[in-house]
Amino acid sequence: MCYAYHLLSKSPAALAAIRAEHAAVFGPDPAAAAALIKASPHLLNRLDYTLAVVRETLRLFPPASSIRTGLPGYFVRDPVSGAQLPTDGFMVWPHTMGMQRSPALWGPDVHAFRPERFLAENAGAVPPNAFRPFEKGPRNCIGQELALLEVKIILVLTIRRYDVRAAYAELDKLKGDGSMWAQDERGRKGVQEVWGEEAYQVLLASAKPREGMPARVKRWED
Repeated sequence: MCYAYHLLSKSPAALAAIRAEHAAVFGPDPAAAAALIKASPHLLNRLDYTLAVVRETLRLFPPASSIRTGLPGYFVRDPVSGAQLPTDGFMVWPHTMGMQRSPALWGPDVHAFRPERFLAENAGAVPPNAFRPFEKGPRNCIGQELALLEVKIILVLTIRRYDVRAAYAELDKLKGDGSMWAQDERGRKGVQEVWGEEAYQVLLASAKPREGMPARVKRWED
């Protein structure tokens, strides 16, 4: 959710498009959306652009990945040299971030937030097996449908009521606030961006936005 708010705040066209979709499906009054979802939950299936926003957010900022156990006779091919690399005795890690940020797979604008990548008309351009925030096969996430549903609902209930913008320039104001964020001075030194993003990922159990993504929130008025 932090990354979705952050990316939408930096993309006025995408933010306008998702708000327009919510108005078209749930009507002009954002406050009525909750009751409409309760009465007609199938309306959430009409949120094609919202789902594309969620998927593009997960492409840019996958929260986790998984590992496999290597097996005798199972090899991984080096895409550059073509060499067959044995996996027996090794931990095999399909690197989600590496694949989902690869220009070779996604093109030169791989770091750009473009939800339209995941609209139905562009589905054929999504590289096979390169989008895997929930992993693939027998170890895929059993809660992924619930997760997507929850994120769509939260966006419907909030995105037309609030503007959320990252406030990394105000990090010093968080020092000593009693939270777990902004306690380590070393995190304030050196490079403060990754791929041009201030809200880059750090590992705290799973990948979280740096410093919890401090933000300013205000009511949005159409």
